[in-house]
Amino acid sequence: MMKKIHLLIAVSIGFTNPSIFGQDSPDFANGVELGQLEYEWLSEASGLAASQKNKNVIWSHNDSGDDNVIYALNLRGEHLGIYTIEGAADARDWEDIAVGPGPDEEESYIYIGEIGDNYSQYDEKYIYRVPEPDVDANQEPVETTLTGVET
Repeated sequence: MMKKIHLLIAVSIGFTNPSIFGQDSPDFANGVELGQLEYEWLSEASGLAASQKNKNVIWSHNDSGDDNVIYALNLRGEHLGIYTIEGAADARDWEDIAVGPGPDEEESYIYIGEIGDNYSQYDEKYIYRVPEPDVDANQEPVETTLTGVET
């Protein structure tokens, strides 16, 4: 049993530190500041996802205690809109957001994970799926409701 534990530790360390197995560690470029978030209502951003449909648009949401909304931003951090997710409960503990394919191959979808549960008090978790709307990275901020939400 002890050998298995040591092997798992060695393999885990190898994945996080490739130099142990004679490989050089990867080099990463320095970060580049593109802008600063200018929208005070996005105060506890818990997820961030790049749009697959709209160039230079990013989706985000607050962690908990917010309405059932997501926010569109451009790469300069400028606020592009508040999008209410029709049929979704207020953000009890929204943990993450992603953009990807769905049942219609021609459509891009936003996925929102209502999966947080710090104290193991909820019997049900949800993932909401909604078609990604059209957003222009230079538009004035809008407020609208997204329909067609599935859980």
